[in-house]
Amino acid sequence: MVGQLNIADIIEITQDDSDMTLKHMSGVSDEEELFSPILQSAKSRGIWLGINLATAFLAAAVIGQFEAVLEQVVALAVLMPVVASMGGIAGSQTLTVVIRGMALGQIAGNNKVWLFNKELWVGLTNGVIWHWSLA
Repeated sequence: MVGQLNIADIIEITQDDSDMTLKHMSGVSDEEELFSPILQSAKSRGIWLGINLATAFLAAAVIGQFEAVLEQVVALAVLMPVVASMGGIAGSQTLTVVIRGMALGQIAGNNKVWLFNKELWVGLTNGVIWHWSLA
């Protein structure tokens, strides 16, 4: 007999696989955990925010082609997809990390405020970085 595989091993493998799939779908790196340091979380999420920002500007450029039609609100029309897209991906990343933490039982009453503050600072950090990089 080479080895033994029991139900606990199968459950662990299944959970690891589903965890990795969920993270990859939302742009969260394998290394990021619920209690990762703020700068590490901001860096790993920032890469995907950058990719998303590039595609959002592409969409904005297409909308900009209709400038004559949208003459009165061009600035608003061009920036709408950028703002919506950046907010959407940032929210998806936070949701992925928090839902995973809930599923693994890592979120308890005594760390909810800390987690809220961490996610607030991650969002603020990425917001400032992307604001200054585009200014």
